[in-house]
Amino acid sequence: QSCTGCSISLLQSESPSPLSLVTDYSQLVFHADLSSTSGSQALEIIDGYISGREGDYYLAVEGAIPEKMPEACTIGHKTFAQYLDEAARSMSMKAAVAIGACACDGGIPSAEGNLTGAIGLSEFYKKRNIEKLVVNIRGCSVHPDWVWQTIVHLVKAGIPEMTDSGSPARFFT
Repeated sequence: QSCTGCSISLLQSESPSPLSLVTDYSQLVFHADLSSTSGSQALEIIDGYISGREGDYYLAVEGAIPEKMPEACTIGHKTFAQYLDEAARSMSMKAAVAIGACACDGGIPSAEGNLTGAIGLSEFYKKRNIEKLVVNIRGCSVHPDWVWQTIVHLVKAGIPEMTDSGSPARFFT
């Protein structure tokens, strides 16, 4: 699932450029808005990483999870929630990065009365007794440099110093 505002903000990083970030500092495997692949090819890529065939990875999540109405967000023949659950239980997923207010805390879709029962990634994992690190990069929209610098830090140096709320201390003090 993707938040258009979050996706657009990711393309606005200054230095290094978005192209350099995706090709030189990380490997963007699949993103609904930014990838050129789709359909069965995209599903094969997603399944390859979740199964561990493609190696270790960090999962980046944009958008709230429609907990009470999982069918509101499907990818192929599975719900977004099913993919998130499978990914977190996979040994190849090292950690997740929740990007934006919706992915972190449910955002506006989690407002009282919303039938989807939208929640953020940390709450989703907590309700399922899944213990995976979730790095929260809050904002609506998020600052692109915070996202990329956090992802690059995870990939190149490991887990950054974190706040009590699970956000990178460098940006959230």
